[in-house]
Amino acid sequence: MPTPPAFHKLNPMYPPLSRCSFLLLLGLLSFALSATSLSAAAQNSAEDAAQDAPDASQGGLPPVPDALRQAMMSGETRKALRQLEALIERDADNADGWMYLKARVQAEGEQLDEALITLDRIEADHGEGEWVHKARFYRADLLRVQGRMAEAEAIYEMEAERLLSEERQGELGEIYLRFARLLSTPLDPNRPGMTPPDFQRARTLYQKVLELEVPAAQRDEALWGVAQCGEKLGDWNAARQSYRAYLAEFGEDLDAAGVRVLEVRFQIAEAARYLAETLPARYAFEDLVALLEESRGEGASGFARALRQFLETAEADVTQRVAELEGRARYAIAQTYGGNGQQLALRVAALERFLNPIQPQGKGGLSASLTKAHDTVVKRQACLRRRHGSPRVVATVVATVVVLQAAKTASTGCKFCGNKT
Repeated sequence: MPTPPAFHKLNPMYPPLSRCSFLLLLGLLSFALSATSLSAAAQNSAEDAAQDAPDASQGGLPPVPDALRQAMMSGETRKALRQLEALIERDADNADGWMYLKARVQAEGEQLDEALITLDRIEADHGEGEWVHKARFYRADLLRVQGRMAEAEAIYEMEAERLLSEERQGELGEIYLRFARLLSTPLDPNRPGMTPPDFQRARTLYQKVLELEVPAAQRDEALWGVAQCGEKLGDWNAARQSYRAYLAEFGEDLDAAGVRVLEVRFQIAEAARYLAETLPARYAFEDLVALLEESRGEGASGFARALRQFLETAEADVTQRVAELEGRARYAIAQTYGGNGQQLALRVAALERFLNPIQPQGKGGLSASLTKAHDTVVKRQACLRRRHGSPRVVATVVATVVVLQAAKTASTGCKFCGNKT
């Protein structure tokens, strides 16, 4: 469908999202799914809206005529409305779509009452067609702008009930997911005006998705989202339970989950570590490393073999993520040992295994920061052995340098010999 003009003139009249009821937000997101939402449109100029108007295959309308497009771009409301009236008269098959676009142009021209009348005409003249539901949501949005909240909420509630029908649950699931993504996105300093994340509410919405009959891709995202929100909230018991649920459902489904089949194993181990369950954490990290090692062997079987085949054809960024994940797991194993006696010896041995090349091609699998840390540690180990020969000191340096910011560490020079690494 043609992207309607931006609603930038009315945008300041909208209350902040945090003050809207959940039902109103559900309605707004439903509209965002079925048409261009007001909040999204407010972020674009009218010129962008008109220039980006898609073809008929994306909404049941023919391409927007150039003259109409130009009128929309230049904000010539009367001229655009005259052309839309002509299209409604001569293109009866698409009259409801052109009427919907007419309502958008009227609203952009601050003719709210006229826009509401046009939206009423769509429902009166075209029954239950595709554009009727879009018109209902848009009508509710305009009513909300006018402060007629009860009327707007009644429409949102009616449409929400419609979406709860079995055949629309996938659509409703996507609505929940869109809002959950919004609420769980961390603040970006490069994007001023972002809504602060609300992981508790996001988790609730992800859980709502799991109550529906939705496609596997939506369940994958929702299960992962529930676990991630639990982790962000510091609720590690709940996070681990959710990660285990994800593992049970998608733990070996590489086609559906991809690298997450490995990341979820790492997160389960991390949860145990944060819960001070040292042995379960160590075993889980070791199991992950063992799985990756087996997948590289010639005799790999079962899931390890499937993982090997998956990684052989994976993109470079995927294999990079896997290599970094293995490096983090190897380092985490060392952190499960103490710093005294036999524990110290085991810690040193684990750190030495971490420092060994993770992939056959050498350190190439490590991230840039870990590569620099790797080089730094190796050089300082040699320095310490020459000057002190103390395993305890070596272990201390190995245990600390790796977790420092590599660039900062490498530039300060060795505090034992003064040489920069």
